[in-house]
Amino acid sequence: MSGTIVFDSETDWSASSGIFNWVIDYLANHVDNEHSREQLRLIEKYSFRWLDMSDLPPEGSAKFGRS
Repeated sequence: MSGTIVFDSETDWSASSGIFNWVIDYLANHVDNEHSREQLRLIEKYSFRWLDMSDLPPEGSAKFGRS
C-alpha cells in the first residue's frame, strides 16, 4: 500500500506506506500550526494515506513550501 501527498494541481508524491507514515509524523512534529498538526495526526491515526496540502491552512503548510 502507498500514500500520496498532493502539493498542487500538477505536483504530487507517492511512496510506500512506511515512508508516507514517516513523512506525516515528521510534518506533525515540525508544523507550528495546531490545526495542521491535528489534521496530520488524524491522517496518521486512521491510515488515510492521502494528504492534500491545500487542505491545510496557509499557516500550517507555508513552512513546507506551499504558500
